[in-house]
Amino acid sequence: HINLLLPFFDITDCQDDQENILLPLRLLLSQYSSFSVEINEIDSFIENHISFMKLNEQSTKYVKQLHEQLKQLFPQCLKNNRNSYNPHMTIAQFDNQEKLNEVKSSL
Repeated sequence: HINLLLPFFDITDCQDDQENILLPLRLLLSQYSSFSVEINEIDSFIENHISFMKLNEQSTKYVKQLHEQLKQLFPQCLKNNRNSYNPHMTIAQFDNQEKLNEVKSSL
């Protein structure tokens, strides 16, 4: 999966999930046609020892566009949001860089 917005809602805090979350989300998503996501390489985040599959440029563009609209729709989800959004599919997280490097060549 690819996280589009993180963190999302804690459902226990929501009084009316249907009206406040699901309905606006469905309305937004209904404006989108389905699209394919293409993976074109394997990369890693050095700072947290994560290996991931990277989307191609066009796929990244589509996913980022959707992400931006979700941010506008649910600004309350941006409390811990980082400045940049890098859509990807995580393969694994390692304890340290050495372990990541050991496995990296076999991916």
